[in-house]
Amino acid sequence: MRLFRTARRPGDLPVGALLLGPLSLLPLASWLIESGAFSPGVCGVKQVFGLPCLTCGATRATVNLFHGHVLEALRLQPLIILAYLGLTIWALVSAWALFRRISLRLELSDREDLLLKVAVGGLPVLNWAYLWAAGI
Repeated sequence: MRLFRTARRPGDLPVGALLLGPLSLLPLASWLIESGAFSPGVCGVKQVFGLPCLTCGATRATVNLFHGHVLEALRLQPLIILAYLGLTIWALVSAWALFRRISLRLELSDREDLLLKVAVGGLPVLNWAYLWAAGI
């Protein structure tokens, strides 16, 4: 794995930094749910099939995360909390690079690329199996 740093070209879109917008709305969404102003309802997949969907527990996990109950959030929906962490890191690094007027590019070897693809494909399956076994 190699990280390359180059001068930012005009018009380069800071995709990671743009993620800060939606990520910053998560506390507002959490507050709206807790205040009763918005209710996401019950998972349709769980109602019909009796099995959790891939994102079951994400709302409760997000609310717990913003209350500082990180372990409970991870227990309820580990994949979404890890996704929040990864997206936040990417967004902050991208914003830092934008302000420094540089572009960062990550180059993976063939083996690292394969491992990343297996993880991206396999983690949701493992997460779903965990949710099912935990009765989420």
